[in-house]
Amino acid sequence: MPFLPILFGKRQRANSAAVTSEIAVSPVADLTLQRYFNSMRFLLCMTERCNLSCAYCEKSHMLEKMPPDINYTDDELIRFLKSFSELELEIYGGEPLLRTDLLEKLVREVPIKHFFVQTNGLLLDRVGRELGEEVDVFSISLDGPPQLTNRLRGKGVYERAIANAKSLRDRGYRGRVDVRMTISPGADISTAVGHFLGECEFSFAQIYWQLNVLFHELSWKTEGPFVQHWLTKSYQPGIEKLAQQWGRALEDGHLQQIVPFATLAHAMLTGEPAVGVRCGAGSSAYAIATNGKVVPCPVMRFAPKWEVGDIRNPASFGTLPVVEVGAPCDSCDLLDLCGGRCLYANKKRMWPDEGFTLICDTVRYLCDTVRINLPAVERAIAAGWLTIDELDMSADYEVIP
Repeated sequence: MPFLPILFGKRQRANSAAVTSEIAVSPVADLTLQRYFNSMRFLLCMTERCNLSCAYCEKSHMLEKMPPDINYTDDELIRFLKSFSELELEIYGGEPLLRTDLLEKLVREVPIKHFFVQTNGLLLDRVGRELGEEVDVFSISLDGPPQLTNRLRGKGVYERAIANAKSLRDRGYRGRVDVRMTISPGADISTAVGHFLGECEFSFAQIYWQLNVLFHELSWKTEGPFVQHWLTKSYQPGIEKLAQQWGRALEDGHLQQIVPFATLAHAMLTGEPAVGVRCGAGSSAYAIATNGKVVPCPVMRFAPKWEVGDIRNPASFGTLPVVEVGAPCDSCDLLDLCGGRCLYANKKRMWPDEGFTLICDTVRYLCDTVRINLPAVERAIAAGWLTIDELDMSADYEVIP
């Protein structure tokens, strides 16, 4: 399929006067009905089932909290999705390619402006021509070099995923194939990302990593010192090393497609502020759980208090809320650039303040390292081989790890 331009409208900031509780309902005329009858972006959790048992995943917890597969009908889903004149759809799981039957039905019956599938890559051989021609992006979950990925995801997973990515391309797929990494405390970020920049046998279009932090409770007294040491002595120096390499590549006439670096550079040069968290959770994007409930973010699907709608009741979208970050992010000097990093982490606060602040420090450090390399970006733009729009890779990822 031809590469499809990623065109998204500007996100709007909710009226802060309406933010009166943990979930703030925006005025109907402000945002919700306008989106309802025009464009919408949904993150659809198609199944909680997965063919892997990654070391950091809580699959059993997910299966206890949610139906393993959607408990509403295909027709209910299709009818709901077709109610939007412009639909951007991102598919998650579990492993969504366990449900290629439903994916194929969606591309046959629902007009989708932008179609993104997050997968572990092991079932890409199930993707036929009909589905492949409609998916704009396959993002494969890998965590770095073979030894690291296989230790976390299972023996031979890296090799099988890469082989399937090659096969997908050989079979004529012309969309983007990205890599999304989970970086847990202890991992060497520069080695993990660096592998996909030069050593990997498959060339991924974009590279993104998400820090595996603030999602789970931990004993800060016993585990905090290790996390703090890793962040300050390994992760942050690794970010600096990668940013320096990114800047040198720009000087040599090449843009490394590292999502956090490129998109932050775009934001700094344009001055366009983040409107809500940069993934869009709770403002321009909402998740649909396997039980049909709509929540601001996929990670929030396990708590009923976060439910803001139900696909079986479209009328519930007349008051679809805008969910903004609260303290301390809402008064941070970095808010316009960072957006608040993660809505779930801000609301749930799984770590004590000391740990939360440490993660905020990594965001500030990331922004500083990108800012240092802005002159190289500006020279590339002035030379004419790079456009500022090419830096904006915010369409499918959180941007802020």
